[in-house]
Amino acid sequence: MPTIVNWRDANPVISHDNAVVWPCMQPVDSDAASSDRGVPASVLRRLDVITVHGIQGRKDSDHHRHSKREQVYYIIKGTGEVVCGDQRLNIREGDALYLPSGLYHQICNPGEDWIVHHVISRDVEEDTGAFVQRNWRDVTPETDSKGAVRWHLLEQKEPENGGTLRGLAWIDREAIQPGGESIERTEAHMEQIYYILGGIGTVILNGTMNHVREGDMIHIPVATPYAFSCTGSDWLTSLIVGG
Repeated sequence: MPTIVNWRDANPVISHDNAVVWPCMQPVDSDAASSDRGVPASVLRRLDVITVHGIQGRKDSDHHRHSKREQVYYIIKGTGEVVCGDQRLNIREGDALYLPSGLYHQICNPGEDWIVHHVISRDVEEDTGAFVQRNWRDVTPETDSKGAVRWHLLEQKEPENGGTLRGLAWIDREAIQPGGESIERTEAHMEQIYYILGGIGTVILNGTMNHVREGDMIHIPVATPYAFSCTGSDWLTSLIVGG
């Protein structure tokens, strides 16, 4: 059976001083996966921790760093500021923020509304890299030749493509029009997480249909065929993490 969990089903904890954190999916050997914390059974074999963070208005997270661990913050909603190294920049919904291993970083919320964002982590071999900020609206979309449109936000660092990621493989955004569906895909060497940003739809995994909605995380194991459909009146939009 596929693992599909909505962040609302996890029990929140407080971390990084002022962040409300909903643990969503953990590695198979994680001690954090336990029923008393409302965390689903640990399923990740290649990817690391994926959580949802919320920072209320007039609060900041702590100024911290991670050694030998890269992170991507994806802003689900809200506006504020990110500090990374010696940079301090405005952020908004749709931003993917690459936070290199070893650099101090912080999210600041000087406004009144909440900032909600993903924290996506992956261990790397050394502390290196440069901060990158990219909004999906600034990326040229591609079509899958059927009903899905895809934006490649961040990809693995290769000399020929100027990529950024070192442990993670890609961070993408996808949208499927109402009544549309994606092509069937299979990633022979990649584990994936789809997070539903908006809309309702279905996903067929290994021939079994499952209903999905905003807030759902769908774990797609290596070499598993899958296809998404949009069954609602609004576009079905997803954040995609590959690794």
